[in-house]
Amino acid sequence: MSQTSRAQEEASSTELGRKTRQPVIFCRLLSGMVVKEEIDLHEIPYIAFSHVWGDADWTTLNIITDEVMVSKSKARFLENNLQDLVGDSYFWMDVLCIDQTKEEERIKVTSIIPQIFERAQKTIVIRDGSGYISCCARAFGSLSTWNDYNAGVRRWCKHWTDEHNYHLLKEGILERLWPLQESILSNRIQFVTCEEGHLASNNMDWGRILSGQSDILANVDRLWTFSRAWASHGKDKTPSGDEQLSFISAFLNNKEVSRGFPEGLSLSGAIEEEFFIQSNSTRRTTKARDLILSTMSQYDWYSAPSPQVVRGMGFGRLFQDCFSQARHADRATLPKITAGMVGERGTSLETPNVPEPELLGDLVKLFGLATEGALQHDTDCALGAELGPVVVRSIESCDMSTILRILAGSLEFSKNTWELARKGELSLHGAWPDIKAIFAAEDAREDDEDTSSKNENLRHQNAIRFLNLMVLGFFDGGGTKMDADSFKRDLISSNPSKFSKTLVRLGALISCGIGISAYMWSKTVWTPVLVTVGKTDLPGMISSRELANNSLRDEHHFRLAHPISSNMTITYKHAVITRPGEGVKARHRCIGLLPAFTDMNMDREAWSRRYENLGFPEVPTFKVVDLI
Repeated sequence: MSQTSRAQEEASSTELGRKTRQPVIFCRLLSGMVVKEEIDLHEIPYIAFSHVWGDADWTTLNIITDEVMVSKSKARFLENNLQDLVGDSYFWMDVLCIDQTKEEERIKVTSIIPQIFERAQKTIVIRDGSGYISCCARAFGSLSTWNDYNAGVRRWCKHWTDEHNYHLLKEGILERLWPLQESILSNRIQFVTCEEGHLASNNMDWGRILSGQSDILANVDRLWTFSRAWASHGKDKTPSGDEQLSFISAFLNNKEVSRGFPEGLSLSGAIEEEFFIQSNSTRRTTKARDLILSTMSQYDWYSAPSPQVVRGMGFGRLFQDCFSQARHADRATLPKITAGMVGERGTSLETPNVPEPELLGDLVKLFGLATEGALQHDTDCALGAELGPVVVRSIESCDMSTILRILAGSLEFSKNTWELARKGELSLHGAWPDIKAIFAAEDAREDDEDTSSKNENLRHQNAIRFLNLMVLGFFDGGGTKMDADSFKRDLISSNPSKFSKTLVRLGALISCGIGISAYMWSKTVWTPVLVTVGKTDLPGMISSRELANNSLRDEHHFRLAHPISSNMTITYKHAVITRPGEGVKARHRCIGLLPAFTDMNMDREAWSRRYENLGFPEVPTFKVVDLI
């Protein structure tokens, strides 16, 4: 099939998949047995259920004739509690309403999930019992004010270390993707716990303690972000603090919570705060495509392609299709990774060659500057502020001492980015590197592909742990910093060159706001570089192809630019390295990424210092260029 025919087929299938009123399978309990009915969801009141699958398997329940895919604890919960929760009301629960043996049915329902949960009288969120349990709720206490919340967090952190001995908290509702989308679409939520388990104590060592500390910070952040996303849904102003606190309290205590928001309303505007605050989210889903299908289906301008087409689309094409729909609907957002950054020579910003995300945060990081409308002056480029030439140098071959100095500078420059990383993706990997394994992998002969891959995985795993330890030491100081410094001395002394390449690549990805799950993908397209901007050296990523093409050119051939939104505001959410074009209407090709210059936590004084260090005047001057 030609590319044109394929594009036409996908466009046609997308139109067919657009939101329409269609019947939905609902369930009811009649005489103690589940009965299914196909009904228009606009015509009946009903309850929706949100949950995580857990360790699911085909199971026979005494309330339904068909086998269903549920965990043992979920099976017991449904048999013992479903009747009390729903009475004789209609209800929707994926494992009971959707034929889980048919992939097409599972894909098809993603397009109507937003309507199901927006229109539900109530959503019952079923929590598992291995996360925040009743003693944790008591430790938090009453949450009437943010001072109460902050004090409660301190009490809970002490409770978790003293009573649960740094046990790694596993709260499925905070770890999986679909419960987030289903909950934030729901105006009234009732939390219930499936079965509360006993959290056994661990045999402790210092590495586990550090991992536990990292996990504690991450779980507090996950719950706060969950509440913020729910309270801010559909609002164009600061969300209600009372609603956010009520959500946290209801979650911890298995109570109900509701918010003041019109029912049955999808988001029609640009992708905004409630999406971008998930940039450090560690929520997962079984298939990467669901990261797009679940998050974008809530917007009225997005329509998922038909199930038949989705099955044949890789993540990259589905991602590119999302941007095309946004631009077509005047709801544009810029991709963080552009075609030029991966060495493509076309005339479009979007590219399907993007890393396949593992986490929700990985997906959010692929979205760049949000705009208030489509870029009206042209269909295939963005407006940018050109800020002058920059010096770019490759750093992969630098010694360990230099690499650590670059990373230390990045921590100082991009504190907010690294803070989010330690509460997000870094928290999943532990914080105690195996120095002996690092040195063994460095010296090992790699005579075959399996050995090479094993050693690469060891370097990758331990580099992430070292970065986590380094970040914990930077923010927390004390003994953790002493441990990080000790590891640094060992690394400088032995100077493991292979490990240093892994370390600097991961550090550059984090600095530039790209998920570390993109590590292997980045090796095929990007080279870590040091970019001098004014008085400051910043780690960046640049197209390996473009860097090679620049080897015989003037070092100042690279430029710095900043994408700007259609209302001409400059926010410095991310900066790009460009190569200027030629001709009367020259376009600047985006070929690399830099860290964000500012963040929301900076006051005016901090902004002024940042501008000065970057060599900009207090009121920056620039010329507007077209970016592709």
